[in-house]
Amino acid sequence: MDKIEKKVSEFIRGFSIVGSIVISLCLINTFIKLIKEATPKVDASEGNEQIEVTTTVTISKPEYEPKYQAKNVFFKVDGSSTGDEFVNVRSNPNMSDKEKIGKLPSGEEFVAKTCYVSDEFYGFPVEALDGKMPEVIDEDGIVWMSRYYLKVAAYDYPELAKDEDDPSNRIKTNYTKLTIINGSPRVRSTPTAKDYSNFYGILPEGTVIEASAPIIVNDNTYTLYGVRAADLEWALETVGFGNIWYDADGIIWVSAEYAEIS
Repeated sequence: MDKIEKKVSEFIRGFSIVGSIVISLCLINTFIKLIKEATPKVDASEGNEQIEVTTTVTISKPEYEPKYQAKNVFFKVDGSSTGDEFVNVRSNPNMSDKEKIGKLPSGEEFVAKTCYVSDEFYGFPVEALDGKMPEVIDEDGIVWMSRYYLKVAAYDYPELAKDEDDPSNRIKTNYTKLTIINGSPRVRSTPTAKDYSNFYGILPEGTVIEASAPIIVNDNTYTLYGVRAADLEWALETVGFGNIWYDADGIIWVSAEYAEIS
C-alpha cells in the first residue's frame, strides 16, 4: 500500500510540474501576442505604415568682417573691362545664377557706410542701393558685386577733412547770390576737388542760394565759391555721410564751373 501511495504521489508531483510549465508557456505566448498587436506593422511593398525620421540641420550664415566702416565708401560700377552695359547684384558672394537679385548700369555711383570683402566680391548694405534699383529684401542685409566691376574708395567723413589751402589767400567778393547751372555739382568741405574725401552731397541744378554773408573764392583763379554752411544746408541733397554743421570752418565750397554769382 505504501508503494501505491508513493507512486500516486510521484505522479501528482510530475503532473503539477508539467502543468506549471504549460501554464507558463501559455502566459509567455499571450504576452508576445499582445506586444505584436500593439506594434505597427510595416509593409514596405504596400506602404501601409510609414516611419518618419525627422533630421534637423542648422545652417549658419557666415559673418563677414567689414573692410571699411564708419567711413564714406564710394562705389562706381565699371563694366568697361568686358564691355558689359549692366553688372549683376547678388544676394551672396558667388557666381550662381540663383544669387542674382538685380543689375546696375555701368557708370552708376553710390555711397555706403560699410564695405565687406569675400574672395572676389565686394559687399555693402542693401540700403546703399535705395533709388538705384527696385527694392530688395535680403536675409542678412548685405548684397554683393564682383570686384572686377567696382571701383571703391573709402574716406573719413568730410567734416574731418583738413584745409590744405592758405586761408589768407581767400578773397571776399561783393556778391551774395549763388545760382547752380550746368548740372548738379558736388558740395565740399574744403576748397579742393581732387577726390571724394571732402564730399558732403550735391546741389540740384537751378538751386539759388541767397547768402547771408559775401561769397568768397579760394584764390584769384575763382575756381571754387565758398558760402556759409547754414546758407545752403536746406538745399543739400545728401549723397555721402557727414554733417556740415560740424564743418571745421563753417564754409562750404562749390565748383565755379557749375555756379554763377551775382
